[in-house]
Amino acid sequence: MDVPNDPDKTRIKLKYLNAGEQQEVIAKARKLQFDFSDAETKAHMVPDEIRLRNSSAIARIVDWENVYGPDGEVLKCTDKNKVWFVQQDGFLDILNDLIAELEKLLKKNGRKRKKTWRTRKMD
Repeated sequence: MDVPNDPDKTRIKLKYLNAGEQQEVIAKARKLQFDFSDAETKAHMVPDEIRLRNSSAIARIVDWENVYGPDGEVLKCTDKNKVWFVQQDGFLDILNDLIAELEKLLKKNGRKRKKTWRTRKMD
């Protein structure tokens, strides 16, 4: 998918995560939090926003073109570089917009498939 209005013509290839894959990313990005407000200490799992952001980027970004580091050199699409890139100002918003666009396209195409898909009785 093309990054809109980008002078470098950046392209990002995204993977659609189904509900199970999304839950797996969320589950891996949880941390143990303790609540000391009552007489007894309670522990529960809560999302770690930084780990969630990084894990989501790693899971969703498959490849990219025309992505440059601070030194002006082309960045390879590695997990380490995905994490660095998603931390840059504005990139998370761009990534979320591209994911929303991808989901719209899949819904649109999914409806077309449902209309043309037929079942056949098996004897």
